[in-house]
Amino acid sequence: MADSQFAQQLPERVAPADGATGSRTLKWRVLLRFIVETVTALGWTIIILFGICFFAVVFGGWQEAFFIMLACATVLIIALPFLLGGRDYTPELFFGRSRTVAGSNLSGNLRLLNSAKRAQPATELELTAGSAILKYTAPALASSAAALLPLELRSLPRGVLNVGPLKIMRSDPLGLFKRETVWHIGQTIFVHPETVPLNLASVGFVPNLEGVNGSKLTDSDFAFHAIRDYQPGDQQRHLDWRSTARTGKLKVKQFTQTQSAKTLFVLDITAGSYTDADDFELALSAIASIAVASAKEMRGAVFAVVGGAARGGYRILQYDTGETLLDELCGLYPSAQPANLRLVAQNMAQALNKDFTTTVYVTGTAGMGNAVLLRELAPLAVNSANMSVVRAAAQEDTAAQRLRGRAVITIGELTDMLTYFGGPA
Repeated sequence: MADSQFAQQLPERVAPADGATGSRTLKWRVLLRFIVETVTALGWTIIILFGICFFAVVFGGWQEAFFIMLACATVLIIALPFLLGGRDYTPELFFGRSRTVAGSNLSGNLRLLNSAKRAQPATELELTAGSAILKYTAPALASSAAALLPLELRSLPRGVLNVGPLKIMRSDPLGLFKRETVWHIGQTIFVHPETVPLNLASVGFVPNLEGVNGSKLTDSDFAFHAIRDYQPGDQQRHLDWRSTARTGKLKVKQFTQTQSAKTLFVLDITAGSYTDADDFELALSAIASIAVASAKEMRGAVFAVVGGAARGGYRILQYDTGETLLDELCGLYPSAQPANLRLVAQNMAQALNKDFTTTVYVTGTAGMGNAVLLRELAPLAVNSANMSVVRAAAQEDTAAQRLRGRAVITIGELTDMLTYFGGPA
């Protein structure tokens, strides 16, 4: 019985010891990590040299090594105080705008306030901006004083640029030790693709103020279609009395169902469709130019992206304005995953299930030829009154042809879009 009670009590007695051991292990790991992150390569060299000289003096009797050991100890003792204390700053990041265009520069400021009760020496700073590290030197600051450091981001590439965090680097004059303090401040900058202003109405895009005739017939719309015989259930207000008097039979007016202009924009992001990154950026800028102009002149547009791991081989971008669409385009990059274009076109046609006045498909010139491309896009073409295919090939001559009643345009520069899609009015 006593053994049984002891067996039940044993885990309770052992548990605190295990917990204490785990706590001590964690503390040692934290201390070891601090040492590894704090001591530089030069610092380790001095520490190892100190240890070698210590053993040489104690166990080898080499008296000359004592002076080397003393010099190493003196250097280490002088360097250590530079790590003591903190760097009590309050940093703030300011940029004039959160959106810009690829290739442009962006200016801002970093305000650093000394919130300590004592003066702070000059400090090295590192600000992360995307994949770049910007280095600055903050001047010595008295208590409650602030410094304003100018920031300049040059020739920004298209994308979503995350600026931050901010690191304050502390080290001794000899570079034996270093410490970093991280402030998780930052700002997200949307670097939009370059666009050109287009006047889509001048090349046949239907503006939103007018309806266009659809293929469905109705008895209660605005676009007159034909006169037909009266059938039970027809509204009397649509009776055409002149035709009725002429034929002696009741005749009614029939109309076509009108619809507001609806445009489908499709961007191919599969890497195999493009020769290089420049072609992809050109394609992105081309469709961005059309879509932004469409947002100003029309509504009811749908923007789809073909490629990537999206279900069905495509995904629909959600946006409210041309500016928010450009925000979405900032995060698009070529996808290495190939797409079955025929299947994707079928999936898209079935899912959208609507007629479009215009469909614009933008891709590169690698892969399939024009005739094969149009054949693969046939399911989308069925539901579109007008369809244009734009193929991007940077630095090549512009060209245009019509196949199967569809326009296929090759552009070598973004300004070529002005020729085919209308320049500014």
